[in-house]
Amino acid sequence: MSSQAASLLDDVVNLKDKNFLLLHGTADAHVHFQHTAELIDHLVAAKANYSLQVYPDEGHILRWSHSDQHFRRTLRNDLLDCLAPMPPRNGTEWNENLHIFVAVAEIHKQQMKMWYPLQSLAQCVLLVLLVSHCQGARKDQDLKCGACRAMVDEMEWAISQVDPKKMIQTGSFRINPDGSQSIREVPLARSEGNLLELMEEVCERMKDYGELVDPTTSRKTYERFTSRDGKPMDLSEAKLDSRVTSSLKYACETIVEQHEDEVIEFFAHESDNVKDKLCSNRTDLCDHALQIPHDEL
Repeated sequence: MSSQAASLLDDVVNLKDKNFLLLHGTADAHVHFQHTAELIDHLVAAKANYSLQVYPDEGHILRWSHSDQHFRRTLRNDLLDCLAPMPPRNGTEWNENLHIFVAVAEIHKQQMKMWYPLQSLAQCVLLVLLVSHCQGARKDQDLKCGACRAMVDEMEWAISQVDPKKMIQTGSFRINPDGSQSIREVPLARSEGNLLELMEEVCERMKDYGELVDPTTSRKTYERFTSRDGKPMDLSEAKLDSRVTSSLKYACETIVEQHEDEVIEFFAHESDNVKDKLCSNRTDLCDHALQIPHDEL
């Protein structure tokens, strides 16, 4: 599909009188500022309302804490304004709402009298459902935890394959008042562009993982069964199943999509024990009861 066919700018004419909050970092290398300018041009033509917040020298991901804090305040205030309830037009409207509330409360009271004989049965059914739900939630968390830790392991390996001496320029190319430019060099391996490319492919490697079940706790972990260096591996206890790898890949893709900012934040700089910091402390994908050594999945 061409970029023109995928463009939604032609649909902006339907947004008359709608309110928009636009935020853009001037150093964003993925979404250039002229795209926002073109969108604004269409919003003005459609008589739509918009507010624009610009973050100088910030990229696709906000790097500075003060920018991130400002972004959160701006977003919160905009949502509060958007979701603020309309005040009543007069006192009569308050009285009408009060009468409706009292009537609904009386109906609910009568319904509760009919509910009491069935309450004990409902409690038993609820207990069974809760037990079943907890078991399912534990299995789901094992999968998400395993996918996160496998993703971290694959990202670290892929980064290690890039020449650490290769550098790339990032920042803003605008001219400062003193004639300088806010450009800095960072290692190519940990640049935002390279990390985004790695994240697009990392989940494909989940096909190289198998499932292990702890016989004592029944907790599941996931281990790579395809060696990168060709050395033989003990796979006697691993479950190698297309359903396992498919589920692991889906969980990995969900994590990368939902936690893209956190993944880039941790891998943009060298850090020890990323698995625990990202998968447990930051995202809470791995619970504290699941003890996994730092060098294993």
